[in-house]
Amino acid sequence: MKLTGIGPAIIDYHIHTTIKSLYECSAILQQDIKLGGWYQISTAEDFEQIIEHLAPTHSYIKMAGGSPANALVSASQHGVLSNFITTVGQTQDIDQDGKIFIKSLEIHDIEVHPVLSLGHTAKILSVTIPETRGEKTMFIFEGVKNELHSLPITPGQYVLTDCYEFLHDPMKSTIDRLMDSKKHIIALGLGNFTIVEKLNTYLLEKIAASKIHMLFGNEDEFQKLLGENLSTMEIITHPLLANLTDIILTQGRNGITARSNNEICHQKAFSISKDLIVSTIGAGDAVAGTYLAGTIKDLPLQQRLRNAAHQAGKIIQTEDARLPA
Repeated sequence: MKLTGIGPAIIDYHIHTTIKSLYECSAILQQDIKLGGWYQISTAEDFEQIIEHLAPTHSYIKMAGGSPANALVSASQHGVLSNFITTVGQTQDIDQDGKIFIKSLEIHDIEVHPVLSLGHTAKILSVTIPETRGEKTMFIFEGVKNELHSLPITPGQYVLTDCYEFLHDPMKSTIDRLMDSKKHIIALGLGNFTIVEKLNTYLLEKIAASKIHMLFGNEDEFQKLLGENLSTMEIITHPLLANLTDIILTQGRNGITARSNNEICHQKAFSISKDLIVSTIGAGDAVAGTYLAGTIKDLPLQQRLRNAAHQAGKIIQTEDARLPA
């Protein structure tokens, strides 16, 4: 069985900076910037100005990204055939960032189905403050948007996406159409607590209607979804999430707790020296992709979690959100 990811092609820029430098971006964008926030950038000039301010010596890492795509790489590395349906920018042909994105998946044997539109491929600037607990502040320069038709997805297939896709049409219409058909197993990454807070009513309605089946996120994201501070077990067993077949709660150094149908398991994080931890970006995506691979291969829940924790442990020892092919 194939795993299908859906989302825009995205090129990620990863920058480590100081809180002072991050807050100074407020003057550039003329809006209040807060740690952990999610901000839209409307022009290429503003995007370049933010990069120049935060990384004047161009000390950033540029890579193909996006949560669903990152997760598919981990799934592929655990032996699951995957394909990715995406939108990329073009002028006369696919733009350079779009080509980088497609190649980054094809080297992992992931089949890419690009939908071309006039415009540019999306860019996201992910900013981490080393002295904080690792919460990312995101600046998004949105790329082309296009509703996806004639999707190469068979009934019963697993489909992975994330909350970012629900913020704007026409991608939201594409995902809504898939959910409403009730022909597929929908796995959703919560992605960022700022987005979840905006979408919690919509998401809870979809969960109540059994249109979302598997949900991945960290404690902050689940608490924003449910609107209250809750313990791990209160989240996992919450009545508003009862219709989900799987809940996967990532807890950083405390590991992963999951419920699959009526079974609940916890997996400790693998012990890694602080000196070896480079970046936590992509760890949650690694958990999602690896867990889905284990589900598709019908592995026991504890083994799925162990594999996911092991993959996440390897990811945080690298600057990239994906392990090399």
